Amino acid sequence: MSLDVKIFGCTSASAQSGLTGDNKLQERMQQQHHCHSITAFQAVYKKLEQIKGENIALFSSYPEQLNEKMRRKLNEVNITISYQRGMGIIDDRVTGKLTPEAICQFVLSYRNELYNCDAIFLSCTNMRAYECKQKLERALSLPVVTSNDAIVSEIRRFYNRF
Repeated sequence: MSLDVKIFGCTSASAQSGLTGDNKLQERMQQQHHCHSITAFQAVYKKLEQIKGENIALFSSYPEQLNEKMRRKLNEVNITISYQRGMGIIDDRVTGKLTPEAICQFVLSYRNELYNCDAIFLSCTNMRAYECKQKLERALSLPVVTSNDAIVSEIRRFYNRF
C-alpha cells in the first residue's frame, strides 16, 4: 500500500529537539516511507506563525516541566509563550479519557490570567481539545490552536497543492 502522507502525531515528542531536529525527523520519515510527512510540532509552529500572536497561552495535559520545554522550543522559533498551565498528567491513557468539557473547564478556570494573551494553544494530540476549540474561542474571544487542528490544516494544505 502506498501512502500519500505520514504523520508523526505527538506534539511533545516532536518538539524535543526543536524545529531543526523536527525537520530532520520529517526528512527521515519522507525517505523511509516515500511520501509527504507532517510532524505535530511543525504543524503547530506553522499554525501559530499564521496567527502572528505575540503572547500565546499554552495549555496542555502535560506536567509543568514538559510545558516549560515546549515553551522554550517555541520561543526558539520566535513563538512567544507568555503563559502556560499543564494538568500534570503523565499517563496518556488518562489524557485520552479527558472530556472536552473538562478541558474547557481547565482553560476557563484561568481566564482572568489571560488578559495579555492574543491566542491560546492547546498542546497534545491525545487530548480532545479540538472538540472544545469553538467553545473556547467564543468564551475567550481569542483564536485557539490545537495540535490536531494544526495537523488537519497541514493535511489540507498538502492536498490543496494538487
